[in-house]
Amino acid sequence: MVPTDYDIRHNLTTALKASIRNSIGIGVTYRYFSGKPYTAAFNEWNAERLPAIQRFDMSLSYFFPFGNQNFFVMYGAVSNLLDRQNVYGYIYSPDYSERTKLTSTYGRSYYFGFITSINL
Repeated sequence: MVPTDYDIRHNLTTALKASIRNSIGIGVTYRYFSGKPYTAAFNEWNAERLPAIQRFDMSLSYFFPFGNQNFFVMYGAVSNLLDRQNVYGYIYSPDYSERTKLTSTYGRSYYFGFITSINL
């Protein structure tokens, strides 16, 4: 039986979240997906698999309450902390003699933000 184009057989997501003194939040997330099938040059349909995709993310937040039911939150995160270049496919030369990896468009990314809630 030939696997479908999106047959990802293994999918693992692990998340760890912790709170320190009810004001600091720390989180880490690891994601793993086994490689999906692809058809290499002149081979059977979906006979080979791409390498596994992995990503490790981290986040940190600070919660600051003030006044009567008001708060301010600062947030920072890093996606793809290890800057892994996952392979999502291959491009072949016209004569199929060379193969080029299609990798992640984005490497490591940083996010920062804040939100405030003020009740009048």
